[in-house]
Amino acid sequence: MREGDRGIPCLGSFSLALMLALGSCDVRAEEGNPPLVPPSKQTRVAFEKLLTASRMVYTLPQGFEEVAPRSNELLPYEWSLYHRASGLEVRLSLRPLKQIRIEYRDPHSAAPEPNHIFSMMYQTILQRISGHGVEAKKQFAKEALASFRADWASAAAEVPNPDYTRKKGLFVLALHANDKADAYVVFLYDDYKKAKPWIKKAFHVLRFEN
Repeated sequence: MREGDRGIPCLGSFSLALMLALGSCDVRAEEGNPPLVPPSKQTRVAFEKLLTASRMVYTLPQGFEEVAPRSNELLPYEWSLYHRASGLEVRLSLRPLKQIRIEYRDPHSAAPEPNHIFSMMYQTILQRISGHGVEAKKQFAKEALASFRADWASAAAEVPNPDYTRKKGLFVLALHANDKADAYVVFLYDDYKKAKPWIKKAFHVLRFEN
């Protein structure tokens, strides 16, 4: 895949054919809440395979229902949850490191390893799906990392890019485990006070295996 294919941006001196992870810049805005249609069997099987490849564990939080993911070019996601009373939508994007291919064009230095690009990927994703192109807000301490069995984690609350969602608020949790995967859990809401307790309930929807 070349830069320019499917609207892929250039990220410094290399592009990522894990635009698996990012998708195209040519987008159309979503309208309203997700349709309350359960995922197809094919979608479920594909998600379970991705969990295995990512060496992650998924737990459906109480009070949520699984709904079919919608196509989204700014940050493709493979699984989606919805909480009716609060209007909270949760999107899961998993990126197994073994599936990441880096196209590197600098002949004077070695290509970066997938284990070393998670922070840059996170910043790029925030710039795409938020309304500001902001910096990450908080990196987790070791004690918090242990609850995800992760080597790195960060979170940010932002105003969404309207081309990503029509929701008013966005909270992103990013997880990385060496030699396993990167994962992004995106919480979308209109009323933060209503959504906050359900964000907490779904906060550990993904964990890495031991």
